[in-house]
Parts: sequence; structure tokens; C-alpha cells
Amino acid sequence: MNLQAEQNGIAEMEAAIERLREEIQRLQAERDALVDGNLTLYRKLTEPDF
Repeated sequence: MNLQAEQNGIAEMEAAIERLREEIQRLQAERDALVDGNLTLYRKLTEPDF
């Protein structure tokens, strides 16, 4: 594997990690809203953005 391919693979992994971090933050906000009993906030967080 050449250096460019390795760098591309690393960049792809870093992008995937960033997407997972964003998803974790979104899920934590939803969980926190449910734990706090804030159904209005939960519904707002889980509403689709069509």
C-alpha cells in the first residue's frame, strides 16, 4: 500500500469517527431529554428534518 492510499484511508477513518461523535452527541441529547422527562424537547430532537 502506498503512502497516498494510507493517508486516504486515515482521512476516511477520521471522517467516520467525526460522524460517530456527532451521532453520539445527538443520542445523548435525546437520552438526557427523556431522563429529564422533557418530552417536548425529545420530540423536537427526534423530529425528521424533511
